[in-house]
Amino acid sequence: MKKTIALIVPLVLALALAAPAAGHKARKRNKAAGGGTADAKLARLAVEWKNAYNGKDARKLEPLYAENAEYISAHVDGYHARGRAAVIANFQRGIDGGGSITALDVLSTVHTREMASMVTRYVAVNSGRRVEGRNLLVLKKGDAGWRIVTHMTVVKE
Repeated sequence: MKKTIALIVPLVLALALAAPAAGHKARKRNKAAGGGTADAKLARLAVEWKNAYNGKDARKLEPLYAENAEYISAHVDGYHARGRAAVIANFQRGIDGGGSITALDVLSTVHTREMASMVTRYVAVNSGRRVEGRNLLVLKKGDAGWRIVTHMTVVKE
């Protein structure tokens, strides 16, 4: 867990610090505040993710992830999938084990023109057990739109 936090904290800090350094004003939104175009697109991406996962075919998640994406699970000791194929295979194992997302709420987004972070709260069923947790997503915007480059999940215990 400490290694996971040590990996993700510098990434989020770099995103926050890069915005002013790059001459772009970082924008912070939350669910209650509504949001601009980027906030709306990021919120739609969260809904697309939930719908794709609940569609029981993890391949539907592929367009949402960058080729070099990574998935870090703080609740599966030491799990770190690297590359889109490994990330998608991980989600397919969860789906095959009866996983589903029953609720997903965007708590906050922070973004520049090219990078974003999003924190979500979710309720899921994993192996027949109800769980609650948080996701931290780091996204990069390219020609094809926003793509997840880092996805970290923490389950409330």
